[in-house]
Amino acid sequence: MKLITLNKDPNIKIDNKLTYFLNPDYVYIPIFKNKLKVKQNEYVCKGDVLFLNNFSVLAPISGIIYGISTCNINNHQEKCLVIKNDFREKRRVIKHKTKQKLTIDSLLSTLEEYNQKHLLSIFKNIKIIDNLVISIIDDEPYNHNCIMLMKENVKEVLDMIDELSILYNTLSSTIVVKECESNIIEECLNTIGTYPNIKISLVDDLYLLERKDFLLEHLKYDSSKTLYLNIKDILDLAALLINREVNLEKYLTISGEGVMGQVLRVKKYSNAYEVISKNIKVPTDAIYFINGVMSGYVGSIQDLIITDDVNCINIMKKRKNIADECFNCGKCSEICPVKINPIKCMWKQKSDKRCLNCGLCNYICPVYLDLKAYVRGDKK
Repeated sequence: MKLITLNKDPNIKIDNKLTYFLNPDYVYIPIFKNKLKVKQNEYVCKGDVLFLNNFSVLAPISGIIYGISTCNINNHQEKCLVIKNDFREKRRVIKHKTKQKLTIDSLLSTLEEYNQKHLLSIFKNIKIIDNLVISIIDDEPYNHNCIMLMKENVKEVLDMIDELSILYNTLSSTIVVKECESNIIEECLNTIGTYPNIKISLVDDLYLLERKDFLLEHLKYDSSKTLYLNIKDILDLAALLINREVNLEKYLTISGEGVMGQVLRVKKYSNAYEVISKNIKVPTDAIYFINGVMSGYVGSIQDLIITDDVNCINIMKKRKNIADECFNCGKCSEICPVKINPIKCMWKQKSDKRCLNCGLCNYICPVYLDLKAYVRGDKK
């Protein structure tokens, strides 16, 4: 597939300085099938375990268990445990384990101990590694999380990459960044000289390079002998292996038309409405794209909770379709990376190929039809 450069609105700008919003009034932790370890009106400290059967979900603030509420988690209504913030950031005094020399066994045991399923799935089946590839790429055109994560944590990232490259005896360790990100490239070059085993690879600003398979193919790396991680993976690893704790904060980009975009460092499980209303002045006619204008969805932010799966919120103006019907131009099927024909999906013919949810069919459609919804089966 030929990767493309997306047309971006030059009027949508994002501040290159990180904004902090670490004092939400409440946080809302999804319960799912977990069994509660705490009770209403009980006091919890920052970092306390909240569930009996899941030790990886920790309180991001200190405060009182306020009760249970229903909130929007990943576009589904779920019950959440509500903690009212006392703004003290109180932690229990815990004797941390002495840091041990990093080995493959200690890495795997730490990931198991903290129930890090995503990272464990990456490292558990590793056999031979020739290349270590670290992606600092955001596909979504108005999402700057990866760039800001690198800018704010350059040394921590390089230290962790260096340790992994030594641990797995890799032939090369490469940080991949878009060549248009001149600020972060300069930051890296100022520091990377003291890390001779790490190099920077610059790529064009092409859509879908955030995704592992597309990036490794573009770089001509053998995926079976390449360890691929994004910058969030690296920083989560550093928190676990060096500080022996789970990250309780995350980066969130809020940007769009008529607003000054920002990358915010927020507490996990904060309410999106509180985060936005206290930091950004929003136009009255705005609609919200959760997780981007390309692969995200339009939704309400009133009860939206900022989990690990929420990375950006784009605030855009409402638009009307310039036509109500498809005129069979065929552009959507031509651009689809997995060769799905969205037109057939509109006529209720299911595809045997898996949709990547990349949004390219919507992007290319000259009459602005929501083709992605037909492909996914959301519209019938």
